[in-house]
Amino acid sequence: MLAAMVAKGELPPLEDRLPSEPYIAKVSERIGSYGGTLNLVSNEASKLGDGRNGITVASLVKADTDTTTVIPHLAKDFYWEGNKTLVFVLREGVKWSDGVPVTTEDVKFWWNDYINNETLRPQGLDQYYITKHGAMQLEVVDDYTFKMHFQDPKPMILECLALESEFISGYPLMPAHYMKQFHENYADKASLQALMEEGGYENWKLLFESHVEAYWDARSEQNIGAPSLNSYVVSEIGENYIKMERNPYYWKVDSEGHQLPYIDEMHIQIVGKELYHGKVATGEADFAGRRTTLAELALYKSGEEAGDYKVYLWNAVGDADYMVLLNFNSSNEVNHELINNLKFRQALSLAINREDFNEVINYGLAIPQQMTLLPTSKFYKEEYARSYADFNLDKANAMLDELGLKWDSGHEYRLGPDGKTLSFYLEEGGERAIEASELLGEYWKKIGLKLNIKAVDRDLFHEHLRDNVAIDVHLTKYGMMDGAFIERPNMFIPVEYNGTDVWAPLWAKWRLNEYAGESNQDYEKPPQKVVDLIDTWEKLKIEVDPQEQMKLADVLLKSQSDNLWTLGITTGGVKPVIASNRLGNFIPDGTYTYDFLQYAQYINADTWYLKK
Repeated sequence: MLAAMVAKGELPPLEDRLPSEPYIAKVSERIGSYGGTLNLVSNEASKLGDGRNGITVASLVKADTDTTTVIPHLAKDFYWEGNKTLVFVLREGVKWSDGVPVTTEDVKFWWNDYINNETLRPQGLDQYYITKHGAMQLEVVDDYTFKMHFQDPKPMILECLALESEFISGYPLMPAHYMKQFHENYADKASLQALMEEGGYENWKLLFESHVEAYWDARSEQNIGAPSLNSYVVSEIGENYIKMERNPYYWKVDSEGHQLPYIDEMHIQIVGKELYHGKVATGEADFAGRRTTLAELALYKSGEEAGDYKVYLWNAVGDADYMVLLNFNSSNEVNHELINNLKFRQALSLAINREDFNEVINYGLAIPQQMTLLPTSKFYKEEYARSYADFNLDKANAMLDELGLKWDSGHEYRLGPDGKTLSFYLEEGGERAIEASELLGEYWKKIGLKLNIKAVDRDLFHEHLRDNVAIDVHLTKYGMMDGAFIERPNMFIPVEYNGTDVWAPLWAKWRLNEYAGESNQDYEKPPQKVVDLIDTWEKLKIEVDPQEQMKLADVLLKSQSDNLWTLGITTGGVKPVIASNRLGNFIPDGTYTYDFLQYAQYINADTWYLKK
């Protein structure tokens, strides 16, 4: 494909497109052959769906195939000077997909003109770049070297950066030559005004943001022609499909010096949610994993022979995780008081039949346990996984009796202190199977708690969590590996008020405002034991000594075991991943995670090829 373009003079020869030291990717089987179209499916109207798994993103660093070791990727090298300064050396000669060289000018633009621009980012820096004593400082040394100077040690920053890729605010590279045309500080005023009028934007901020946001909204026409460092770029957008072509300036090669990726194009079919599994089962997808579920395993297996594919069961960090998040800031006064009562939480936990739940929801393939880390974690302790995790209805009911929660006259539900039926409102925004919430409702009904379940739009669900509207409880997933646990221990302290890992939004907002030195009059200070946990976490984030890190992590995990801030049901399951029999260099035994591996990027999808 590219050789023909070179012959026509439409593209420079290979030696002018590759960096002086390209990244050499590992192939799992053999050197691949060029050509063909990778067929994928998405059930998300505006997104790539499984196309995300076919793209290898240009992170500065990445997880190696062992899923834990962080190695240089787009960066040729990185190293620490002391424990507060991280140095990156870019690969000389890397080019954006439009042929423009990548230099530290792209880093400076990101730092000075985007991430630190008060008009574009009134919220300030991402937490990645802030430590207890202040913001990181950027130093550009030369065209290919830059330093991140932190005010305190930041041992997990590499794991954080492994998550990030271009046009995401935490990623320290942005195509300056392209984005300057939308920026007030650089663009010609008349040209900028014309672009705003053409797009219907009231100001340059909205114009600039539209190009940032469009980058991962693959259905946006603005994505076509936007410079990229990824293995594929959007080339065509149709009513029900997205086409992507190989990046002719991609900066990676195989061990014999052949430029990657091998496959010329990706065709992503956009379908309704109800059609996704059927398309997969008829073999229309060369790879599927983003929205596959165990509930459809029998369907996938039934189509293997006719569809010329195979179903693999990958380890799934997070996919079989079901965590119960009670809202400690519930706006219902009765429920607020009960949720903040440890004995009540212990009773709720004992009433959950985790073994039964695992069989029904996860086909017996996950691990029933209390909320803690995976057994593979270096911080894991068995006693934490078993804390109030045994199914014991008699004990649970006895504990609620001790709390004075009497049954109604029909012995169907208990009555709250206000004399009304004890009930919790649960919203499900599509994060977890609605059947899981219904099963939880069955368990809790046996101890007299009524669960009112409502499925809502995902965006509305997030809005309700953020604004602390009505929700008493919801189900979420966790399954993070050790690096993400240290940086963002959502299930153990109230870190977030946005997203799905919210269990005390007013406490989380208090923490963020306290951290920023802003007013907290509208929020709620958490109990002192929670404040102490937050302080422990601040120490953990900057601790570089492994033994001290173990001690601080154990404080968080023991507190969870003792206090049951969140309730775990299952973890550590498997995920069905489908791969066409014609897909070469596919890794059959993988780990699928939304953790710092950036979906399935560690599997080196840019080395996939289509067998003849």
